[in-house]
Amino acid sequence: MSAGATGDVLLWQRWHIGLVAFLANTREYADGDIETDARYYRAHFSKTLRRSDQLESIVRRLRALPRAGLVVLGECGHFSYLERPSEVLGAIAEFAITTPVPR
Repeated sequence: MSAGATGDVLLWQRWHIGLVAFLANTREYADGDIETDARYYRAHFSKTLRRSDQLESIVRRLRALPRAGLVVLGECGHFSYLERPSEVLGAIAEFAITTPVPR
């Protein structure tokens, strides 16, 4: 890889990290705005999901849930239900209590 290509990759990585961090710190993201969540997921997963249809499938699922929101739990990873069980249960309970049952 040439020095220019390495510089381009580093620049892109810094931009990408900055975009994810920016979106995660917006009021809309904190409020669970579905469009901001979609932008965040597109930015966050763009490096790991190489097929755009996979990424759009995630975004479509977010939009399909009328009261969908995102809860961010600090200091945990993929196994949040094991690492932060009371917080996960609390978020699920709050969603279940505040979401009307469709009739």
